Amino acid sequence: MQSYNILGVLSALWALFYPSPFKLSITISIIFGLAGFIILIIFNKDVGFIVTDGSRPSVGITISLNSLSISLTGFICSNTIYTSIFWIYFTITCIILTLSMIFINHVSFKNITSLFFLLISIPSYSFGLITNINYLYDNSNPTLYTTSIINKEIYTSGEKIRINVDQVVVSPWGNMNGNSVVAVSEDSYNQVSENERVFIGLKHGLLGISWYYLEL
Repeated sequence: MQSYNILGVLSALWALFYPSPFKLSITISIIFGLAGFIILIIFNKDVGFIVTDGSRPSVGITISLNSLSISLTGFICSNTIYTSIFWIYFTITCIILTLSMIFINHVSFKNITSLFFLLISIPSYSFGLITNINYLYDNSNPTLYTTSIINKEIYTSGEKIRINVDQVVVSPWGNMNGNSVVAVSEDSYNQVSENERVFIGLKHGLLGISWYYLEL
């Protein structure tokens, strides 16, 4: 478990702070998070989620870090349109993981620390898994819409731990009634200017959850 935890923490930090190449780093973080849940299911008597007394190995911190990494990147970078189908996938995934932890790994509700990290990890992992898989592995053909760049901004998360994301705000397009914020790459951010006419590509999504991007 020590090797898993070390490599898993490194994968989470890679995906969160230096996700390059982006698709590979996020995919590896997803795999490490999933591997942690599988370990808990298979070795349910020998491995715990969070073990405070040191009686057996635990993988909860590694799962939590990777869940946080992929949920943040999915929320900030995927430009997902959160329709009902997304929330159906999200709810089903959360239920499956929660029931697995309760009835197979026998996570105790009396362990407040374990319960706290579990309540963070399962929704975060479910959110990150669905958003990232849906857009990173989507090969559908886009529908293009014309729009205009209203302004450009760099989103900064946190004070001590800073995560910068390049974004542009565009005017209404397609069925969008208001302005949209689009996360873009640094190259795309530098190529466009305010008031410039551009295209937005709307894609179907691998899981049928629509998402969009700036087409240059």
